[in-house]
Amino acid sequence: MPVYRYLLVFCGSHAEAEDLAQEAFLRLYSDLLRGRSVDSIPAWIFRVAHNLAIDLQRRRQVENAAGCIQGALAQKQAADCATSIESNVLEREKLLLVRAAMEKLTPQERQCLELRAEGLRYREIAEILGIAIPTVQTFLSRAVKKMSMESHE
Repeated sequence: MPVYRYLLVFCGSHAEAEDLAQEAFLRLYSDLLRGRSVDSIPAWIFRVAHNLAIDLQRRRQVENAAGCIQGALAQKQAADCATSIESNVLEREKLLLVRAAMEKLTPQERQCLELRAEGLRYREIAEILGIAIPTVQTFLSRAVKKMSMESHE
């Protein structure tokens, strides 16, 4: 589920991601029951999920960037238990490279990159994050540049 994956990266916790995704879909269901018109359901869901995550982040006042990457690394490592040792080592090295590259991104760049990876358009990302479309373009451009520089080092 794309919303769950986005929230997992944002929060770093499976339980929190599940709770927030469930809350976002419950809010959609409730709004639709009340007759509210929603132009783009994916954009609406991501916007609500994003806002819920921001609220959670503000309440906890925790910097979650490193924790999110570690959660994804742990999940990937658990899934790879059945594969060969060589495969695990290569995957771990790749994840560490991605982690190092991701840590160089600002939270905004990371959020834009994650939402774009989920297939959302620039306009939808701008709506979700509450920023202008040119700002989304700038964040994505910087993120791609930083990621490619990291892979060449």
